Amino acid sequence: MTANDQNSIPDTLSAPKVSISVKNLNMQYDNSFALKNINVDIPAQKVTAFIGPSGCGKSTLLRCFNRMNDLINNAMIDGSIELEGDNIYDPRVDVAELRRRVGMVFQRPNPFPKTVYENVAYGLRIQGEKSTAVIDQSVEWALRSAALWEEVRDRLHESALSLSGGQQQRLVIARAIAVKPSVLLLDEPASALDPISTLKIEELIHQLKDDYTIVIVTHNMQQAARVSDFTAFLNLGELVEYGDTDTIFRFPKEKKQYDLELGGIRDQLMEMGGLVEQQVKDACLAYFTHDLSLAEDVRVNEKKLNRMELRLDDQCVGIIARRQPAAGDLRNIVGVMKAITDLERIGDEANRIAKMSIKIASHEIPTHQYGDLRAMHDKVNVMLTETLDAFARVNEDVAQLVIRADDAVDDLYDAIVAQCTLQMQKDPANIPHLLSTIWVARSLERIGDHAKNMAEYVIFQVLGKDVRHPSSAKT
Repeated sequence: MTANDQNSIPDTLSAPKVSISVKNLNMQYDNSFALKNINVDIPAQKVTAFIGPSGCGKSTLLRCFNRMNDLINNAMIDGSIELEGDNIYDPRVDVAELRRRVGMVFQRPNPFPKTVYENVAYGLRIQGEKSTAVIDQSVEWALRSAALWEEVRDRLHESALSLSGGQQQRLVIARAIAVKPSVLLLDEPASALDPISTLKIEELIHQLKDDYTIVIVTHNMQQAARVSDFTAFLNLGELVEYGDTDTIFRFPKEKKQYDLELGGIRDQLMEMGGLVEQQVKDACLAYFTHDLSLAEDVRVNEKKLNRMELRLDDQCVGIIARRQPAAGDLRNIVGVMKAITDLERIGDEANRIAKMSIKIASHEIPTHQYGDLRAMHDKVNVMLTETLDAFARVNEDVAQLVIRADDAVDDLYDAIVAQCTLQMQKDPANIPHLLSTIWVARSLERIGDHAKNMAEYVIFQVLGKDVRHPSSAKT
């Protein structure tokens, strides 16, 4: 069922009550449409997920439900949105009261720079509540409802900023529900959190849906499948398909949904690639300049890369299990999975260079400034940039350039090893820093290999043939 062909809740044995009804909604900034002819009913006391590629309009649609888009200059909206039968764009609507009824939780935790207690009490005080007993009771109730009370009951008067990221996000949810809304809007509420904190947020969503209508925007298809009752796919500002989550994921009626899902994974892969590219640059700069702070940053970001790899692997396995892709579709998803592994391994090599930077700095050993090592670093950076570009655009020509460039990197590595070996014989006192040079060169050579692997996956996607072996690489 294509969502914009109708504006009702998808067929179920007993259709739930409608909480939010959207009819013929259009939104544009200047002359550019962000949303086009959206028709959808959001059921009460259920979880509805909005999914789709970056920039598809899912967060824009979410912000329409409590008129957050009113704050954007040149935003124009037509059509109607009814909240429990009331047109929220009626000129007589009290927007502050609307935002009490429709709470919003954003992607990154945003507690106020106040105590834990005052964060939750803030909305109650704004509404005019003066009774300390009532506020105390409401704060405890909200924190219990957000599954946070036991963790913070002895820290109520400490700064909310002292809490962990996951605790801060649950605190923000407690702050939202303290004023008794009927709807909770969650804009990628777990994307900035670690897996354990993400699990707690998902468990909390399951608990809260008995009392609230919940609408969640997420780029994580697996998360949408886990937490939602209904799912809507958006693309280019249009609602492509809407239905109960099980049907949407298991029996989609449009192939476009697979394309959107894979597109979302590729977007995340490019985000991971950008971080990996920066990791390599920072690690080498730390090595060349003895910048310990930069080296530590690389080591910290390595944990983020590992989380991204796990998340993407989970999504890829899920799409194969649900969609059972074949032919070109299967090549695409296999190529993405292989690229994820190579990016993670490039991140590992950057981390090794960072650790070497810390080691030589702590022993006050000067790095051996061979020009070939810097030249090798420059060539590897170009390879990595070009292979990410080839992967993003599925460009066979750029991929072939990357594959050919790997030979030059291998030659530089061999030259560096030969130079360092010769120098060790002449100057044994400098063996430690000469060995560090070889180790860094070895990591760069491996990074070049992984970049080449990704380029070969691009050709595999385009031509459907494996070019990893010399006999088949000649084109």
